[in-house]
Amino acid sequence: MRKLLVLVLSFVTTIACAQVMVARSRLNHFPNAAHAYWDVTQKYVNINVSGRGLIASYVGTAGNHFVRSTNAIPALSKRYFEIVFQNNFTGGVGGNEGQGGGVIDGAVVPSAGAACYATTAGLAIYATDGKAYSVTSQGAASWTSNRVAVEVDSTTRNVWMCDPANTSTCIKGGNPVTGTTPTKTLTGSGSIYACGDPENQFLSGIQSQVVLVSDPAQMVGTPPTGFTAGF
Repeated sequence: MRKLLVLVLSFVTTIACAQVMVARSRLNHFPNAAHAYWDVTQKYVNINVSGRGLIASYVGTAGNHFVRSTNAIPALSKRYFEIVFQNNFTGGVGGNEGQGGGVIDGAVVPSAGAACYATTAGLAIYATDGKAYSVTSQGAASWTSNRVAVEVDSTTRNVWMCDPANTSTCIKGGNPVTGTTPTKTLTGSGSIYACGDPENQFLSGIQSQVVLVSDPAQMVGTPPTGFTAGF
């Protein structure tokens, strides 16, 4: 009887320890589920997700590839979030991109060669030499920062890329408050997700990171009137 009791207690202790280890592992990789993070089930195979799910990284020279967020922008809402570019290379070769971030329709699959911007249902701003510099085919950033404010109206599917230090300074001179001159209006009809595209075109051995800032407590900018921080 005593041996049986010892075995039962040992089994219960083992299960409890395993549960603690799983909980610690989840805490180490995933933030508060109230806010979005990068979805490890919706990414190109060579993208790594770390930093409690908020950092998407890649080392190598393979071109376009992306990861999307766990949560979608809520329907019929106006939301604000930020993207941060880290570990970017300097002295870009011919202005080649270091990494990008933005939004994408959930119907787009993160396959090889796919990028956040490489579809009419997606949009991304790219960075090189330590700052955000352009949105493919949409215009250039006028601010010098490694952070970008993304404002999404999920009803109209309008998206604005703006300076987080002054969210009225947007690419193409757009104004998210009045809903005019968006950086891009997404096609498609699916849910809209944040999109990260870590890449180092033509430069190997340099880790490119795209950080998703969906928690209002971690944001540096103030959402424009009518927009809600986080999702």
